Amino acid sequence: MSGEIFDINNEDVLEKFLEKNERGIVFIDLVETANCHVASLSDDARQIIQVTNAGGNSEISEAISYEIFYRYRCAKLVMTENEIEYHLDGGPLVDYVCEIHSKVVAVSVTRVMNKNAKGLLKRKLDGIAAATEKQKQKLHKSNAKWERLILHVWVQNEETAKIVSEDATELLKEPRYKTLLVISKGLPFIFNNDKNMLQSPKHKASEGASSTSEARKTQKRKAQEQETPQKQSPKRQKQSPKKPKKQKTKK
Repeated sequence: MSGEIFDINNEDVLEKFLEKNERGIVFIDLVETANCHVASLSDDARQIIQVTNAGGNSEISEAISYEIFYRYRCAKLVMTENEIEYHLDGGPLVDYVCEIHSKVVAVSVTRVMNKNAKGLLKRKLDGIAAATEKQKQKLHKSNAKWERLILHVWVQNEETAKIVSEDATELLKEPRYKTLLVISKGLPFIFNNDKNMLQSPKHKASEGASSTSEARKTQKRKAQEQETPQKQSPKRQKQSPKKPKKQKTKK
């Protein structure tokens, strides 16, 4: 992704979260024309796509989530989901851990595809809160112990974003949820986990041109086979047997 790709609201809330661990809600949207393909993603985002996903078909939403913080706040990947699962021995998970401005942040990513968001948000908030308690006893990598929590919520439209914001505002009143909620309006491929949409446009074009060229060659070959009559092998002419030469008798 390159160029002006973010539309950000409540940026001061993010600053307070990083500095003082204050909870709140931030809107960070991808611009519709963002150039999203594998070749333009950071190495860490590609790593998130490539590792086996522990929570199902969500590696694209997690990778683009990370890419936002990488581009916007120079985030550095600390652990992928599988590494977290290994160190915490299963149980409630976060999706990745990164470092933003020297603060270690655990990020849980989810996609809201309907208007009944409150139950999903609560489960996610409970999960990362439980994972945070567990990491205090089981996470031995001191540089990976997180100090901040982010729940990154992908929505499909502004109406859903408003519902998520209202539900989250109510939920975040509970003291145990010391979490920053980031809401982003995502592009369609984030919701259907379509990895093909992350291919480079040049790669797609070359693949398309190659397949078109092969198809044309096949059609041409078939047409030639239909138009050209099968040649029959020429019949051999029967050769009359040679008469033996008469020998001259001596007188």
